[in-house]
Amino acid sequence: MKIFIVHENPYNAGNPYIYTLMDCITQHHPDVEWGWGLAQFWNSSIFSYDIIHFQWPQAFMASDNRAHSMSDFSAHLSNLKKKGIRIVATCHDLEAHYNQCAEFSRAIEIVYEMADAIFHLGEYSKEIFESKYKNCNHYLLPHHIFDTVYKEFPSRKESLKHLKLHENKTYILCLGMFRSDEERDLVINCAKKINNKKVYFLAPAFMNVIKRRYFKFLPTLSQLKQFYLRWRYKIICTGETWVPVKDEEIPYYYAAADIAFVHRLKILNSGNAILPMLFKKKIIGPDIGNVGCFLKKWGYPVFDPLKPELAYKIIEQGLSSRFSINFSSKYEEQLKSYSTLTISEKLYSFYQNEIASKNFLNQCN
Repeated sequence: MKIFIVHENPYNAGNPYIYTLMDCITQHHPDVEWGWGLAQFWNSSIFSYDIIHFQWPQAFMASDNRAHSMSDFSAHLSNLKKKGIRIVATCHDLEAHYNQCAEFSRAIEIVYEMADAIFHLGEYSKEIFESKYKNCNHYLLPHHIFDTVYKEFPSRKESLKHLKLHENKTYILCLGMFRSDEERDLVINCAKKINNKKVYFLAPAFMNVIKRRYFKFLPTLSQLKQFYLRWRYKIICTGETWVPVKDEEIPYYYAAADIAFVHRLKILNSGNAILPMLFKKKIIGPDIGNVGCFLKKWGYPVFDPLKPELAYKIIEQGLSSRFSINFSSKYEEQLKSYSTLTISEKLYSFYQNEIASKNFLNQCN
C-alpha cells in the first residue's frame, strides 16, 4: 500500500498531527509505504501511489510559490483519478480561515469536490459534507491525543520553576497560533474583565516580538508591547508565532496551567481541545463546529463565540471550586478512545477500504 501525504514535510508541519499517525501505522503495518514533498507531487512518480492524502491543500499550494495555477492543480487531480488513484482528504477546515492562504483557498474546494473519501474529526462536519458531497465516502476519524509524543508529566512545582513562573498565581493556557486580532482581543477582553492580579494568561504565540540585532539594550516597539501586555493584562508570550513552544516544553506548560482555553471564535477542529485531556486539565472552548460538540460530549464548559465579551464568565466559572471534572472516571476512557494507536488503526482500515474500492472499480473496467 503506497500512500502519498500532500505536504512539504510531515515531520516539520508545526504540530505532530500527521507524522504521529504515519509512524504508528508504520510500526504496526510495515506494508505501508509513505511519500511526500512538493516536487514529488508534481512529477511522474506520483502515479505509482495507491492513495493521495490531502491535509491542508491551500497551505500546500501556497508553498508552491505560484509555480502552478489552480487550473494546473485541478487538471493534475483529474489525471490522478483517471489512473484509478484514490483521492482522500482530512477535513481540517470547511474553508480557509481569515486571510490564511486566501489566494489559494480554491484548492480546498477542488480537493473536496474530487475526493473519493473525506475523513472528519467530528460529526458536525461529517453531517454537513454528507449532504454536500454525496459521491464520496465519509469517515469519522477523531483527533488523536498525541500520547506517543508527550510521555513525561512534570509536577506543577517543577514546571513553574522551569518556566520561571510564580507559584502563587493562576495560569490559563492559550496554546496555539493567534490567527487574527479578534482572537487576541478575545484574550485581552477576558483579562480585562477578570481583572485579577493573580490570574495570568499563558499565550506563547500571542505576537511576534522583533529584537534588535545591534544595540540590544534598546527595546524595540514590539518588546515594549510584550512588556506592556504582561504588566497591564497579565498576558505572557514567548515572542515567537511559529512553533513558539517546542514539543519537549509542552508538558511543562500544561502542568503549570489551571485551565486550557481554546481561544477561537471561528473554528471547526482544534487539537488544543483534546490535548489537555492527556494532562488531566479543565478545558474551555467555543461552542462551534466539531470543537463544541466534542467538549460538550465530555462535560467541559463552552462559551458562545457570537458573544465573545461574555467568555470571561465561563473562565471564572472554570476557576471556581464549584466546577470540577472527575478526571479519574473519564481519563482511561478518553485515552482508549483517542490514543494514537486507536485512531491510526481506524485510518489504516479506511485506507484499506479505499484500496478495496479501487480494486473493485479496476475489475469492473
